[in-house]
Amino acid sequence: MRLRRGDRRIGEIRELFDAGQALSALGRPAEALASQQRAAALVRELVAEEPDEPLYRRQLAAVLYGMAGSLTATGQPREAIAALDECETLYTALDGQLRDVDTGPLLTDVRVRRGVAQYSRGYIASAVIDLEAGVYEYHALSLQPGGERYEPDFARVLALNAQALLEGGDADLACASADAAVRIFLRLAPQINAGPTAPVYAGYLRDAASTAALIHARQGRLDVAVQAADICVQTARAFVELGAGDAEASLAQALTRLGLILELAGRANESEAFLAEAQAVDAATTVQTEADWDHRDTGDDPAVRTLETALAEAADELGHAHVPADVRGLLRAPQGPALTVTPSGRCGSEDVLRMAGGLANLAVDLLPARPVPAVQLGLHAHYLFAAGSEAQVTDMRYSFADAGTPWARALLAMSRSCHDRGEDALALDLAGWAGGVADALLPYTVTQPMLRTLAADCLQHLGELLLASGDQARGEAVSRRAREMR
Repeated sequence: MRLRRGDRRIGEIRELFDAGQALSALGRPAEALASQQRAAALVRELVAEEPDEPLYRRQLAAVLYGMAGSLTATGQPREAIAALDECETLYTALDGQLRDVDTGPLLTDVRVRRGVAQYSRGYIASAVIDLEAGVYEYHALSLQPGGERYEPDFARVLALNAQALLEGGDADLACASADAAVRIFLRLAPQINAGPTAPVYAGYLRDAASTAALIHARQGRLDVAVQAADICVQTARAFVELGAGDAEASLAQALTRLGLILELAGRANESEAFLAEAQAVDAATTVQTEADWDHRDTGDDPAVRTLETALAEAADELGHAHVPADVRGLLRAPQGPALTVTPSGRCGSEDVLRMAGGLANLAVDLLPARPVPAVQLGLHAHYLFAAGSEAQVTDMRYSFADAGTPWARALLAMSRSCHDRGEDALALDLAGWAGGVADALLPYTVTQPMLRTLAADCLQHLGELLLASGDQARGEAVSRRAREMR
């Protein structure tokens, strides 16, 4: 099969693809999306005409990957996930068809970008799991001979992982992940700045530094917080010089946060100067950033929510004896440079299901009295169960009901609680996982009738939430299955 080198569409696709990447790096996703959609339409024409040509299918996958990022950035995460699903299918089918293409890292990137889309639509339980997988994959790639070329992407995934963990209930791991990303980016700065992708990685450095500054400040480590916030300001200034789309708003936010942290540190004159500059750059963003900061002072603050605080609240409410000693052991410092930044890194694979079961039962018991820390504990249980499932530990393969029962019970209870408190996105995310676990439990319901009831409850709840979200077809199908199981 020969590529039609003279086909004008080949050159146009390349130009549109490059334009999409450049516009995306400059923070102009709507313009990038227009270029990427046109490129996708042209590549689809080529694929339709030459369906057996792997280079066309590779090009389509690359365009879809870029387009998914723009879709997420323009508030269309569901469409982004659909594009990534197609992209994943294309890359999987290409495995081994092109000698110079290793699809492993490409598939990892697809999963990471799917995690970002999940995070964008509030599906935190899914986002953390996808990004954790990306952390492990890129860490492994960076340790291979010649793996230094993967280090910038390892840092990129660490920055994204930090954002998801902050919302996913573990500020300690989020801070560790953000700090690690910042350290790697600063170490690699000379080589990154010499390449064409410098603006892309600079954006991730800015985000990692912002996450680190917030958590360090909220937890009282003000000297470190000032350093991180200053890195964020320097990077934001560089984006203003580049003319990036949201550069001035980002700079005002960074300046305001640095000013507020300096105020906490007792450096009033410096604080006033940065806040005044922020006001001059973008007054509206400055006011909003200050309001968000004050709201965190009075409300529930993710930057101080950790596994340790959740376990302490459980012990306070239920009694210390109710918190298993081995679960408290999760607070010991994890081992290994990458493992310290992921939930499953808190324990070895041989302990993951036991720890998950203890956290799941604790979460269910705590939910009626203290739903916020209970959901934190339940999410940690979910992350560990999912890690055990992905690693296919022995008990997951041969006695799934032992792990699947507390997993499904915790997911169902958390989803109901989140739904009652108006956290609809997380409720639907958890319900989707509960439905998946319920399906895996079905073979065991023949001999364990109570499991059949649990599985039916999970599916009924998922069906109800799907219908409420407007997904009529899927909602009716899942609800029908639940009724048939009664």
